[in-house]
Amino acid sequence: MDAVLIIVLFILAAALNDRLGGKKKAPPRRKRPDSALPPPVPQPWRAGQSAGDRPANRLGFPIPVLKHEPPEETGRVYREPGTLLQQQEEVCREEMQEREHRLAYARQRADTERRIRAAEQAAEQAVSASAVPRSQRPDNGFSSLLRDPAAARQAIVLSEVLGKPKAYRWRTHR
Repeated sequence: MDAVLIIVLFILAAALNDRLGGKKKAPPRRKRPDSALPPPVPQPWRAGQSAGDRPANRLGFPIPVLKHEPPEETGRVYREPGTLLQQQEEVCREEMQEREHRLAYARQRADTERRIRAAEQAAEQAVSASAVPRSQRPDNGFSSLLRDPAAARQAIVLSEVLGKPKAYRWRTHR
């Protein structure tokens, strides 16, 4: 009974804590009487106005007309004359340098492979020149033993007798 009473007290304490101890609302903001709206955003010049027709700015004097003033274009980015051409030339120059680099690397690799191939061919020719043809090789006796079936049987018996014991041989069926 005491345990049930303690549980009920905890539930009541939690409910009261939620009701009374919750987050309090912030008081509403009061408007200050001395606050004013910010000044309006200045309007851009009309498309037909030139620099001389523009009104004086906040400095108190008109901005002078600039020599070589870029034309006013709406919605487009102005580029200095020749800038695009210079960028294209630079990109083309970089591509040419990269292509030359790749060609030089390919030439170097081909030269290296050609030298290696020539060295291998020279080594093969030296080996083939020093090799003795089969007809001139001395007969060691084994080839004559394997030419007839009786000699082959005798070779198998000798290999069993003279070879490793069966327990020491490599097993392939493990």
